[in-house]
Amino acid sequence: MGAACTLLWPVTVAVVVSGAAGAEQDTEEASCWAGVFREARCCDSAHGLRGDPSCWEGSLQFERCCVRPAELQEHVALDVPQMRDGLSVSRSCWREGYNYKKCCTRSRPGGDPSCWEGGDFTFERCCRPPADASAAGLIFEDWNCDRLGGSSSSSRSWPSLRKELEDISDSLSWGQLAARAKAFGGVKGWMRRLARLWGGRQDEGCPLGHLSLAVGRLLLCLASDGAESGRCHVSWDAAAKAFRLDSLDVVRWSASNWPLMGLLVHLGQAMAQRHDHQGCSSSSPGGVDWPLFWEASKAEGEPSSRSYEVVRELHGFTDTARGLQLPCSGGLQWLVTVKLGWCIEFEPQCVDTYKVTLRMKMKKASKSGEALRAWVEEAADWNLFKTQIIAVKNMMRHRYTLGLSITELELLGLREKRPLLPMGCALQDEKGRLLFPSAEAIHTPLELNYGALTMGRRLELCRAQCGKSHDSHRRPWALYGLGGEISGMPLCSCAPASELRTAAELGPGNCTLEGRAPLFATPVQLRAHELLAALPMLGRSAPVLSQASNSIPRLNPAVPVFVTMVFGKMAQHLLPFAHRVRSLAMQNVVVFVLDDLAENACRAAAAIGAVTCLRGEGQTALQKYVIVLAYLVLGRDTFWFDFDSVWLKNPLPTLQRAQEAEAAAARADGRPEATVFAAIDFDSKNCPMNAFFLLKASHEATLLWLLSLLEWVYKRPFVHDQLAFSLFLGMTVLVDEEPLPTPPQWAPLDPNIFGNAARFEGLGFSSEVEDLVFFHFFDGWNSNQPEGVEQFATPTYRGLDVFGVLYGEDKAAAHAAMNRSRLPAPKELKDCSYMENMGLGVTLTHSRVELPDDD
Repeated sequence: MGAACTLLWPVTVAVVVSGAAGAEQDTEEASCWAGVFREARCCDSAHGLRGDPSCWEGSLQFERCCVRPAELQEHVALDVPQMRDGLSVSRSCWREGYNYKKCCTRSRPGGDPSCWEGGDFTFERCCRPPADASAAGLIFEDWNCDRLGGSSSSSRSWPSLRKELEDISDSLSWGQLAARAKAFGGVKGWMRRLARLWGGRQDEGCPLGHLSLAVGRLLLCLASDGAESGRCHVSWDAAAKAFRLDSLDVVRWSASNWPLMGLLVHLGQAMAQRHDHQGCSSSSPGGVDWPLFWEASKAEGEPSSRSYEVVRELHGFTDTARGLQLPCSGGLQWLVTVKLGWCIEFEPQCVDTYKVTLRMKMKKASKSGEALRAWVEEAADWNLFKTQIIAVKNMMRHRYTLGLSITELELLGLREKRPLLPMGCALQDEKGRLLFPSAEAIHTPLELNYGALTMGRRLELCRAQCGKSHDSHRRPWALYGLGGEISGMPLCSCAPASELRTAAELGPGNCTLEGRAPLFATPVQLRAHELLAALPMLGRSAPVLSQASNSIPRLNPAVPVFVTMVFGKMAQHLLPFAHRVRSLAMQNVVVFVLDDLAENACRAAAAIGAVTCLRGEGQTALQKYVIVLAYLVLGRDTFWFDFDSVWLKNPLPTLQRAQEAEAAAARADGRPEATVFAAIDFDSKNCPMNAFFLLKASHEATLLWLLSLLEWVYKRPFVHDQLAFSLFLGMTVLVDEEPLPTPPQWAPLDPNIFGNAARFEGLGFSSEVEDLVFFHFFDGWNSNQPEGVEQFATPTYRGLDVFGVLYGEDKAAAHAAMNRSRLPAPKELKDCSYMENMGLGVTLTHSRVELPDDD
């Protein structure tokens, strides 16, 4: 990986997490049961068909932990037909003590040999499944609830609710709540308004919105009646219920657009400070210096910038299992939050470990309004909510905002058209299961998660489950639907196109009759020629794809599309950039402009005929992949390059030679040709970078690979997209247990032709400057943030305005600046195929958390 960094202090994350809540179980003796999670409690049918629902999350489910072999027969009969496809095959491999991250480890060839016993359990079958899913199998979770319908101007739309809750939070911050509430007849009038507009809408499937609303209404109650009046117990109970219906994921809260974390800060401030520090004395068991941590929690600034004693004590506390048994609950949550922030910044492998700990505390607090109030008081005493904003929310690399419209998601096959109407019906048996004449159809338990309480959300999950599979002819399933259940889990049915006629004959209008259930068409991604025909009529409803489509007639079809993005201060360099690419006779250069400043500058650049400008929304790494996707889906090879770079020659001849050489090598090796060409570190033979890369549109799997990469990054807003890019090319260590598609065939771009500045270890070039075609000089993480890299960068360019020099008139100065990165050729090249860690100065020794008895 490029731009590797080391911490200012050594970090070893040695945390043990086990039990419910998505625990990682990387040891063979890992078990379903730990702490409060015992078989007698979790499997007890008195709680329901699937035992105690609070026990299950992630890979830990009732079917895995409670269902005996004889009881599994029905499951096997249901699951077997699904096992012929790629990712579903991989998912079928994992049982207690064995998971994708452990068994498919990239630390050695063939993964962990202790996992493989032949037959159905082999490395190739479980870790390298064929990429045969479809775009319908991907879900870009709408945690902001922007796609749930309703005009944003309507007072009953989710965006309008979000704005109103932001208004409450801002008014409290400015001390203007009473003045602002006059527009609604006072604070109580505001409460009544929210109750009138949003009461009884819990079935609309927006758990984060409902949780934010519950906290907002509670704040209004406290502001009206006082925190000590005791009149707000109904609001406390309502908030506790909203907590119980949410995932309680502090990372998800941080990356959403809901003002929940700000509202929680105000909620803590509204409560009387306890200051009793029960169990948090320096003489507490375990020898933890809780008073030192408590003083640190009151300090301003980043948690990691506090005194050396605090940092040393934080690093010395590595046994979270022991911490969970200590009586200082507030202190533990503060400590865990700080460490979660470190994981987010440096070692994403340990993020889930600390999220689990925080979630368990919140889950206990959500049992009642009284318990929630006690937790809020405790959290406020430790400044927990402000610390979570600093350590977690401020570290998110993007929000859950993709920058594509609902129509564009439909065109890409990522979402069904709305309103969702059935294509026909299926008959049901006495247990409610769907019946099909064909033996092709499959029926699998639906993997529910938080927010999946509504029928619409369940159908979306069912569609994605079918999208990860295919029929016996390796074609996507044409239909999907819900009917019946097993062990309390809804059954999702996937049916082939041969069932369309029967479904239509039963009639979509008759699906409400007893013994019938609706079937829905699986969304299909339009092909390039279909998109080019449809997009001119869609206009603003598909803004990014329509702009890309409109530009196609002006682009040379024999040349890749060269795309970059610009916003903020980079806009000032657009005109010099345009003059440069025009002087090199470069064609098909597209600039994705992400603010008004960049758009105005791009218009001036376009006036000289050098670039094409497309307007987008958002300013994160997600937009990089969105603009590449826009041209790839239109059938055009696409070359991405970071804007903090300079073109020195027209790259077309060099790229043609690289592709010809790769084609010859593929023929000689008897393998497929590469569909991805990527930058690599100068001191490596295969350590990829995403600062510049070429994707070939000729292979349909390339598009699905890019969409899968984009979804993976979207779901993990704390992970650098550079890491994700390497991960999806089969390099670097695995981050979590979610199976990945088999990496595409890829080839490196010569680092002595496509060069990188020696701003970080492992980068540079050994050729002459005159041999370079392209030079990337790192103006910051994802560009536009130069101050964010200096603590990790070499001093090679410290204090130098590289943009100004390389795009200036002094050619000698530009040559000298690039020549600073010229280094001796490495004697030995690194191999990133097999790695023990991410090379970030952080080592994760093990991650299994023992949860103590806590009832």
